[in-house]
Amino acid sequence: MIAQAFATPLPVLASSPWSLAVLLGAEAALASSVNAVRNGVIAQVGIGGQGVRFKAYLRAVTNSAIALGSVVGGIALALDTRAAYVTAFVLAGVLTAFAAWNGTRLAHLPAYRRAAGEPRLGVLRDLPFVAVVVSTSLFSLHFVAAELGLALFISQSTLAPQVMVAVLMLVNTVAVAAFQVRMSRGAESVTTGGRAMIRGGVLIAVGFTVMGLAEGSPATVAVAVLLAGACVHVVGEMIGSGGQWALQMGLAPHERQGQYQGFTSLGFALMNVIGPPLVTLLCVHGGRTGWIAMGAIVLASGIAAQVLGRWALANRTAYGVTTHSG
Repeated sequence: MIAQAFATPLPVLASSPWSLAVLLGAEAALASSVNAVRNGVIAQVGIGGQGVRFKAYLRAVTNSAIALGSVVGGIALALDTRAAYVTAFVLAGVLTAFAAWNGTRLAHLPAYRRAAGEPRLGVLRDLPFVAVVVSTSLFSLHFVAAELGLALFISQSTLAPQVMVAVLMLVNTVAVAAFQVRMSRGAESVTTGGRAMIRGGVLIAVGFTVMGLAEGSPATVAVAVLLAGACVHVVGEMIGSGGQWALQMGLAPHERQGQYQGFTSLGFALMNVIGPPLVTLLCVHGGRTGWIAMGAIVLASGIAAQVLGRWALANRTAYGVTTHSG
């Protein structure tokens, strides 16, 4: 986090698109590393379903902070000066440094010591867990669709006003901040987490289908269906997120949560790489049919995660893994 704090303001020094890409890439790599370690800490501290509740609280708080950060970004956009933009980046770095200092107040968790003969990356040999991560990562494509895909879809394929992009983002942020903890209840084990992913996948598929109806509709109708679809989607997002966390933490051995959660973070990061072109193809160029197809992919991955989770749970001993979640 200290390294990320120094890297966050550096993009203001970029003098070309290539240098900007390098600086943003370095900050993104550090952010992913921080996220992987944080997930490992959460999973180590939260046992028996408590980790899911902890992540739900954390996500609610994070979305509240995103809303506040958006206000700061909005002020910079309104002022539209180099000084305002530079200040926003520097402030982000300062706040990241504060978070790093605040992290020193957490209880120390000793590093895991590998047993003699134990492979360095045992998670890669845990094939059931790898399969579950692939399915939960595909499920996460809905985040890319709801953020990038929806913004492009509104601007290029609907008559809805451009401000709807900000409105729908606000609806999502407020809903998650207010209801994520409540929507995650019940997803406290691998079994219940798999069921939650299916329920979330159904709602996300319905929400995407409704959003797709905005194409070719009058402006007022487009606004109405976009709002309705976004509301259905965010409920599915919250339920599905609780299911993802339950599977990912419940199937990992407690003493190696850091390694396992780091691997799950890698899967999520890869979706942010392959997701944009796929989402653009389906949700922007594919129109209504594309949104239905995207919803089907998310639902299918949720069903696969539930099936694979049950298989993984039944084969924990065979792969030399002991967990705290059933």
